[in-house]
Parts: sequence; C-alpha cells; structure tokens
Amino acid sequence: EIYAVEGGDRRRLPRAAVHIPMRVRAETQWTALDLSPVGVKMPPQAWIEPGATVSLLFALPDGGAPLHLKAVFSRAETDGHIFTFVNLSDAEFKRLADYSRRATTPSSVFVRPVPPAPAGVR
Repeated sequence: EIYAVEGGDRRRLPRAAVHIPMRVRAETQWTALDLSPVGVKMPPQAWIEPGATVSLLFALPDGGAPLHLKAVFSRAETDGHIFTFVNLSDAEFKRLADYSRRATTPSSVFVRPVPPAPAGVR
C-alpha cells in the first residue's frame, strides 16, 4: 500500500503529524514533529552530527508501556532532523504502524507524559 502525501511524495507507510515529548539520552527532551514506523522528525539540533545514534524514550497514547528505541540521525531537512529507528522488534514496528495509521492531526493526539529517567540512567 502506498500513501500519497501533499507535494506528490509517496510513502509506503503513513507518517503522523504529532507533538510527542521524547526524552533523548536521560538529560534532554525534544518534541517530535512527525512519527512513522521507520523514524521520527525532530526540530533541528545544532549539536548533533549526521550518523549519530541516540536513545529515545517516549509514550504513545495507546495505553502501552513507554517505548525505548535507538535511532540514527539519517538526514537534515530545513524544518527538522530525520532519525531512523534501528533494531525495532516486530511488536514495536506494529505498534508504531498502528498508531501512525490512527493519528491524523496534532490536535487529535493526546500524549501521556514520560516520567523522568532515574538518576544515572542514560
């Protein structure tokens, strides 16, 4: 199945426009701009280099446990940085795909806050 998006871009998987707080490492929090089963777009970050790997911790509003995923900074766009998820389990991929299909606009998304990481956890 191919999803057509504005501007003629074609994607195999839907990408949901979201505003989901994501903890990066243990000490930094970013807000996702959009999310798909293969990656996430974040606001541009001056300090990060292409190819860098980050740990992301975030909760989807589906009642499940927070996701703790690894992602690689794969490319920069004018409005944000694209991070591609690595080593997703089948269950994580399915959960992200299901969420992306359901979420259609930022105003329709409710996000549970992620509790702070324990001291010393990265």
